[in-house]
Amino acid sequence: MRRKLGKVAQVTMDETEAAFGARAELRRRAPPPTREFRDRAWHAFQAALDSYLAGRGAALRRPR
Repeated sequence: MRRKLGKVAQVTMDETEAAFGARAELRRRAPPPTREFRDRAWHAFQAALDSYLAGRGAALRRPR
C-alpha cells in the first residue's frame, strides 16, 4: 500500500479516503453535544480568551 521515497512514506488515495470515511462514520454515530457540555466549553473558551487578552494588554501597555 505504501511506497517509500527516501524517508517519506507516500500514503495512497484509498488509504486517505478510508481514514476520512471512518472519521465521518464516527462523527455520524456520535450523540449531539448536550447543553451542559456546550455551556462548559463556551465558558472555558471565554476564560481563556479573557486571560489571553489580559496578558496581551499588559504586554501592549509595557514600555519598550
